[in-house]
Amino acid sequence: MSKQVELLQNGKRRSPVGRFVRMLLVLSMMFGMMPAAAYAAKDCPMASPDGTTRVWGVTKTYTKGEAFRSHEASLEYHMNNRVHNYTGNLGFWANGVPIENGYKFMEVGQKLITVKGGEWVATYELQVIPVLKDRWESIEKCTILTQPAKKSYRQSAEDFDPKDIVVRCVFKNGTTQDLGYEDLEFYAGKRDMANYKAGKAIKSGYRFSEVGEKDLIIRVANKEMRIPFTVTPFSKKIISRVELIKEPASINYKVGDGFRVSDFAARCFYEDGSTEDISGNVLSITANGVQLYEGYKFVVAGKKNIVISVGDFSTQFTITVSK
Repeated sequence: MSKQVELLQNGKRRSPVGRFVRMLLVLSMMFGMMPAAAYAAKDCPMASPDGTTRVWGVTKTYTKGEAFRSHEASLEYHMNNRVHNYTGNLGFWANGVPIENGYKFMEVGQKLITVKGGEWVATYELQVIPVLKDRWESIEKCTILTQPAKKSYRQSAEDFDPKDIVVRCVFKNGTTQDLGYEDLEFYAGKRDMANYKAGKAIKSGYRFSEVGEKDLIIRVANKEMRIPFTVTPFSKKIISRVELIKEPASINYKVGDGFRVSDFAARCFYEDGSTEDISGNVLSITANGVQLYEGYKFVVAGKKNIVISVGDFSTQFTITVSK
């Protein structure tokens, strides 16, 4: 018999030498992969290129009136193919407004939270939900109990008014809770839009600039309802041009100053030769996209692009808000 003994294993004859070689190959592969796996888990150079930032450890759902917990946040950034945690002080903004630890969210809705640490900036979305009888995950369904009194708005001239809207939510344990407009989120967009993300977040006092058939989506936590409405043209006449005939003497404001729409007025020139003077409370006036109203207070310093609209016509200029 040969010195090379053949073994019977699983019905197959295997050489001891062959088995030993195979074991060496397996061990070499295992030990050869370990450093690479450890390096990938620590640094993830392929998944996160230099310059990538991320906020982690944060709560992303708050209840109305709940205090913000900035101490939960950690800012991670990638540099030189490695992951670093920023160890300095962090700054926080909610929809562009500075906030700090203990800040209370008093309005429901989506908030874009910006986190800054040195030169590194990251963002994440946070949702503020109403105070509920049970956990928001336990909501089985929500229905509109009371419809809005108004479902047609004049373009750029009439305020969105949700005050009559009441929603009833039913929880899985059978209990119900009625919510008024101050505990509801509102999103407006084209008729039959897919969901709230396809619309624009609005609140009481918003003015619609685009004519057409629209949908109003009402949101409570992760439940959506919708109401169709219409935006009609500003005028049945055709506007040829618009001019400002009244504006404030100064366009410089300080943080905390109230904006006065009454300082503005415009004149519409129609194609039939007639004119119409429009007072400030009928004009649509926005600052960096935010609807302004009489007494609106600026809370963030900087330059603001003011857009004044009448129907499809608009004019714009810049104001400065200082600290």
